[in-house]
Amino acid sequence: MIDTESCHILVIPSEEFQPPESHQAGIFQLHQCLALKNAGYQVGVISIKQEFSLPMLLKEIFFRLIGKPAREKLAKYRLFDLPWLIYQKLFCLERFISKEIVEGIPTLRIAGFYRGRPNERTDYKGWVRAGQKAYQAYVDLHGKPDLIHAHNSNPAGILAQRLSGKYNISFVLTEHSSFFHRRLIPPSIMPQLRKAFERASVIGAVSPRLANDLELHVGVDTSAFQWMPNVIDPHFASAGIKTNNRSSSVVFLSIGDLIPLKAHAELIEAFNLSMREKDAQLIIAGSGPMNESLQRQIADLGLGEQIRMVGRLGREAVRNTIDASDCVVLPSHYETFGVVLIESLARGKPVIASDCGGPSCIVTPENGILFPPKNIPVLAKALEQMFVS
Repeated sequence: MIDTESCHILVIPSEEFQPPESHQAGIFQLHQCLALKNAGYQVGVISIKQEFSLPMLLKEIFFRLIGKPAREKLAKYRLFDLPWLIYQKLFCLERFISKEIVEGIPTLRIAGFYRGRPNERTDYKGWVRAGQKAYQAYVDLHGKPDLIHAHNSNPAGILAQRLSGKYNISFVLTEHSSFFHRRLIPPSIMPQLRKAFERASVIGAVSPRLANDLELHVGVDTSAFQWMPNVIDPHFASAGIKTNNRSSSVVFLSIGDLIPLKAHAELIEAFNLSMREKDAQLIIAGSGPMNESLQRQIADLGLGEQIRMVGRLGREAVRNTIDASDCVVLPSHYETFGVVLIESLARGKPVIASDCGGPSCIVTPENGILFPPKNIPVLAKALEQMFVS
């Protein structure tokens, strides 16, 4: 048995952890940290990002010398500050560490440095270098952890494996990235990722389908994985469900980044096929590069009265919008899990989701409908079925 009062867990996300400009980043890791903290564990986080590169700063110096204006990101630095900035980034990276408390979780942030041009084949090197500095600072402040929990192998798993070998600390690796399925991992770093998987004390995947994908793309035996679903935000599970005082319209809700992978354009087409003449509404919550094209699609179809795009919502607004809806739809081409589904079910709402990975272990005939990804006519039928139920 683990003594929760003495067990100290250091969490290392591959993305930034709750940065000030985007509190949705690292949200899954935050929920897990809070669950561990509430269970009595000591929990801390190191959050790593990369900023600036040596070529970028040298180019900035050159442009300043010939009279060109400063780039926005570097405007706060004077010309003669830039060589000193380069020196500190190369040799005194610990000066770019900051401390804060995020919802009771001690968090160390560090801004690393690209020694060359940003490149997906080599970016992990600077990230890991910065992470090692942050780890040393974390230990100085909070003591040596008993366990490291890395979220995603690239690059947090690489860092955890190196810290484990150097300081004799066990580490757990949880994978919830879609990058393997989408072929976005450079082959050149696969040996580093395999080493992280092989040396982890426990490796988890947030869905069985993701474990199968990792076996296919990385070569890690599926039997080595434990299914470790994402946890639900207590904000969704604990708050009382409000009575829906809406009109008689049936309200469908879709939440997600406005990118092709999330298939909002296909959902709009399916809604047009099945709900155009019905008393139904579709709310799309999220932001991203497809915002304008989706707005045009809605206008071209003449669905402006039925479909609303409301932008990215905060946690409380997401919960309230789910409460005000009748059904949540997740039409993605691929999902490693699908947190919005468990959030919706926790609020008592049925769901429609594509059978695209994670949703297949969440959605059952009792709580929703699964449909084949990219199949617009079948999605339209699912909307109709939910409309009349």
